[in-house]
Amino acid sequence: MKKKSVAVPLMFTLAAIATTLPVFAGYVMSFCLLIWLLTKGRWRLALLGESHLPPVGAPDHDLMRVIAAGIKPIHWGVLILVLCHLAAALLGYAWSPWVYPLGRTLSVWSHTATKVGLLWYVVSAATIVAVRLGWNPRRVAPYFLAWLVVQFCYCALQHWTGVDWTHGWNAVLGSNRFAYGVYRVSGFMGHPLTFAYNHMVILLAACALAWRLQQRPEVQDRKLWAAVALVCLVTLLISGSRFVLLVLLGALLLCEGRRLSRLRYWLLGGSTLVAALLWLEGSVLARFSELFSQTTPLLERFPRLVFWRIHLQMFLDHPWFGVTMVGVDDALSTYYTAAGYHDNMYTAHNLVLQYLADTGIVGFIGLVAWFGGLLVARHRLISLLGRAQGIGYLASSFFLCSLMQNNLRDSAYVYALWYFLSLLVVQSAVIYTSTQAAECDERKPTKNLQPRADTSNPAAHL
Repeated sequence: MKKKSVAVPLMFTLAAIATTLPVFAGYVMSFCLLIWLLTKGRWRLALLGESHLPPVGAPDHDLMRVIAAGIKPIHWGVLILVLCHLAAALLGYAWSPWVYPLGRTLSVWSHTATKVGLLWYVVSAATIVAVRLGWNPRRVAPYFLAWLVVQFCYCALQHWTGVDWTHGWNAVLGSNRFAYGVYRVSGFMGHPLTFAYNHMVILLAACALAWRLQQRPEVQDRKLWAAVALVCLVTLLISGSRFVLLVLLGALLLCEGRRLSRLRYWLLGGSTLVAALLWLEGSVLARFSELFSQTTPLLERFPRLVFWRIHLQMFLDHPWFGVTMVGVDDALSTYYTAAGYHDNMYTAHNLVLQYLADTGIVGFIGLVAWFGGLLVARHRLISLLGRAQGIGYLASSFFLCSLMQNNLRDSAYVYALWYFLSLLVVQSAVIYTSTQAAECDERKPTKNLQPRADTSNPAAHL
């Protein structure tokens, strides 16, 4: 009997763990996935063109048909986004007042092409190939859960003591991370916001796998993914991040409003428990109260108003291709100085305004095309499965996050988004094919099991 290889489950479990680590871990795992794809020509199994799909009747025909329905719109959206970035860069090179050499311009664009384009195609292709070779995405849950529990223990320690083992055993988080008697948590990552948004992605994907995309036979898997979501939620409650909690609530209400209304008593109890935990923790509610303090000027309580105004002006002055991504630092210095701000020259903290400011309408078209690809993928999977809220969760949270952060410019967030988006699409396909196979077995006619007539004396049966 041929022994099953542990390489694929191990590789994708480590890839999941990398979503909670600095982006270098994500790039390393993506490189490993790329090498694995190129070995023995496995990449051919991920091709989604009509001529490459398995023929009707093949064991994985339905699997690849559903995967193609969900992945291809996102493929096209990513491609358009990367090409729009390129067009904006070249137009800016020709006409922008912040001119840089062509090599530098293309170098900045290549970073986007790698982070948004190549990373997506590698991660999604590897996930498709792994599923075709027999791997089931839900099996990541037990090992990933164990890691998240370990990480939570470290985060709790960091929350109270400020330890920062990523910078040495004796390192402590800076004073800017200390408020109300506790530290703002970043886990093993470098930035607390990236940490919070990545765990939000994990939590929503786990909710989909536990609540939306699992079937009754996999009760144990549902419990494990529900536990993953719970550990992520508790981690976020002690992280010190405010807006991410509102995004979680908003995404679930947008996608599951009717369904949640039927669980209002459970939600009331859960909300009461969460409120009690926030009250006991203290720092998150205190940080929320800062936004409503009447003793602090509005611009100090909400400095994003300044960031938004500056970037809107940049767009209005350069509407078609923006100030370009290669020239955005010089443009920021110029615009902030002209507005009377000589310190704290931040980016927009709003993805829409950021795209309009540094890539103009040309780049913004790419962003709209990419998000539209997500919505098309969700619609296609719903038409096949009757549900695809996993993609809906991630799309809704992405949109809400983009109102307050440049989330698609954050490499660590992008890697986590790509990994779990791929996971949810292929898991939808696995569920569809298993359901179809079960229905097919139920429709098979039962055989006539009556005893065979004795033919030794044919005359006896005349």
